[in-house]
Formats: sequence, structure tokens, C-alpha cells
Amino acid sequence: MDLSFILSPKFLVDNIETISLIIAGFLLIMFDSLVTGYALRFADAVKESTATKVREFGKKTNLKKVETFGTKLVSESLAAAVVLVYCYFGVIVLAHHVFAPILESLKSIITLVLVGIFLLISYVVNTKSVREAIREL
Repeated sequence: MDLSFILSPKFLVDNIETISLIIAGFLLIMFDSLVTGYALRFADAVKESTATKVREFGKKTNLKKVETFGTKLVSESLAAAVVLVYCYFGVIVLAHHVFAPILESLKSIITLVLVGIFLLISYVVNTKSVREAIREL
């Protein structure tokens, strides 16, 4: 009896990239201390540096709007872009270079693997002590 239609259904095997993106997104959310720790600190540094430079440019050119409104707009936009780029590349690199190859090699039993991953995610999400331990890393 062939169990491949249960263990590796075509719709799961065809969507390994999407599944790996979802798993990578979940990990990025669970380990958000990395985002708040490193990416946001870097974004703050970009914001402060840009604000200083735009403010100086506004003073040199005697443009009050650039000095006030432009400083806030440009510096905060660049800081937001830094965080978005970090999240995007973090998810893409994790999904395409870590999870997709693993799932691809296990595609003959993808259903069991995904059920196991779902149970693990469910346990982590619903167990407060585990969530807190992860956040402390």
C-alpha cells in the first residue's frame, strides 16, 4: 500500500517555499529580542545620524521646513526602512537557505514533519514559561 498521498501530498510538496516562509516568520516573531535588540538599535543610530545631517543641511540652506519637518520625515523613514530590510532579509535567508532545503530533503514525509512543527509551534505559543524563556535568550 502506497502512503505517499498521505505522507507527501502534492499541494504540500509544491508549496515548500511558502511553508518555509511561514516557519521563518514565526521564528523571527518568537525571537523578537534580536529585532528589538540589534535591528532597532541600528535603526536608532541611523535615525540620529540622518537627523543630524538633515538638520545641518537645513541650517546651511536656511530652509526651516527642511530643518524641522524634513529632519523627522527623512530620519524616521530611513529607520523604518532599516527594520523592514532586516525583517525581509531575515525571513528570506532563513526560509530559502535553511528551512526550504530541510523540508525539500524531507518531502517524502512532509506531512509528518509539518504536523510535528505545528505541534511544536502550538506548544511554544500556548506555554507561557517557554515563551518567556525564549524571550530571555
